Amino acid sequence: MLEEGRERLDPVAFALRLGVRRARLFDGLPAVLQVLRRERWHQRWLIATRHLAAKHGLEKIKTIGDAFMAAAGLLNTVVDPLDAAVRCGLELASTSIDARLGWAVRVGVHVGPVVAGIVGQVRYQFDIWGDTVNVAARMAGKGKPGSVALTHDAWDQISSRFAGESLGALEVKGKGSIPVFEVRGVMA
Repeated sequence: MLEEGRERLDPVAFALRLGVRRARLFDGLPAVLQVLRRERWHQRWLIATRHLAAKHGLEKIKTIGDAFMAAAGLLNTVVDPLDAAVRCGLELASTSIDARLGWAVRVGVHVGPVVAGIVGQVRYQFDIWGDTVNVAARMAGKGKPGSVALTHDAWDQISSRFAGESLGALEVKGKGSIPVFEVRGVMA
């Protein structure tokens, strides 16, 4: 429940894509061993991702293949959901780089309203959807590995705290050409 006199912040959708450079990781292994090793690395990475998301106050929504979706400010109070999502994305990207996993982590963030609910008839699942979720997912494919890509609206809210640059107006499915920004780090 929202406290009286407190402003309601829009939830932040957070999408993460994991691209694996397979040749570097598993060269020379038989195909079955490559799959098993890949699965083991993927499982470890998902556990670490869940841990970092929780550390920053994000709630894991779901994983789909190489994508991880989370939200900040949805069910739990987060002082600044957008800041939390961007910091989480930067830490996830740098952790993957530091561990020399050979994974190209791309993060997309967008802020706005979402629809949330329980879906399914046999196996119930909590999910979120809507334009904010779609834009966040599309932003994940726009930035360079190791960065967080976001829309102009989100960038305007955090530009004084983070180092980043404009990627210009990029084509985004369902949105047309929109300004996209890339966050590289936190300002000192």
